[in-house]
Amino acid sequence: MTLFFYGLWMLCGVSCAVFAADAARRIANLVGVSLGLVAVALIVRADRVPDVVWIGGFVFAIAVWRLTKPGKVAGVATSAAAGLLAAIWVSLFTRPGLPAAAAIPVALAVVVFSAWMGARDARFAPPVIHDEALMLLVLLGAALAVAPGVAAGWQSATALNLTLDDKRAAAFAVPEWTILVMLASVSLGGAYALSTRR
Repeated sequence: MTLFFYGLWMLCGVSCAVFAADAARRIANLVGVSLGLVAVALIVRADRVPDVVWIGGFVFAIAVWRLTKPGKVAGVATSAAAGLLAAIWVSLFTRPGLPAAAAIPVALAVVVFSAWMGARDARFAPPVIHDEALMLLVLLGAALAVAPGVAAGWQSATALNLTLDDKRAAAFAVPEWTILVMLASVSLGGAYALSTRR
């Protein structure tokens, strides 16, 4: 289990809740959620989870599409993405050893509750809050899509430039993932603060 695994786990959980809020708006969206969930559940297993880069890029693309071209097609696409990400989330739950019988109700509960509350109460996900949540998914998806490549490049450059004494000293240095988490947190906080200023 790496930092990217936990980032992907969080991204799938948040994404399926945010995208499922669209499912309450039309019957076609509810069908999209169901089809996405069933299709991916048949393909994805704990040992065959798609790469972090692909899932991060997918969430980024769907969130950007929904923000820039809101409409019926984008609504169905985000709803189908909610089902797809919920099925991937189940696979991530089962990877450490959690039984699927326990993981499936958790993922379904998040999707169903989000869609049900969106249909029942207009204050649950008003357009302004929903757009802010989609912006958060744009940032998280982009960060997860590029982070593995950046981390691999950083490690390669560090390994090439270290001497033997530097390697011994590096064993006691702060891990790179700690610095990446701090930078990502500060960047996301700053971006959110800028987006909410009126």
